[in-house]
Amino acid sequence: MFLTCLNNNDLESELEYDKTDLETIINENKKIKEENKNLKKQLKSSINKVNNDIDDFVDKWYEKNNENIDIGVIKFGFFKIDIFPDYLEKYIYKKVIKILYSYLLDTVDKKN
Repeated sequence: MFLTCLNNNDLESELEYDKTDLETIINENKKIKEENKNLKKQLKSSINKVNNDIDDFVDKWYEKNNENIDIGVIKFGFFKIDIFPDYLEKYIYKKVIKILYSYLLDTVDKKN
């Protein structure tokens, strides 16, 4: 019934308006999807860079300080037993630093 009250020009005008709105929404949606895709790539790249930086830092730090910080050595009287190989110690240090880094990011993010 409502449609019969409008003339044909009004209907065409309304349809054109709706079509333009729909095209605008579709284009904005495509732009947002592309931006989201780019941001995800940047985030992944940033996370990989931080992980690589931490790994490099621990490797260099461990080479300088491995004699003083050997956490896998247990002393039994005159004997020393190294229960953690060096690669396992480095792995533990790397994980601890990554956990601390993540904690600091979360703490800073909560304050903002």
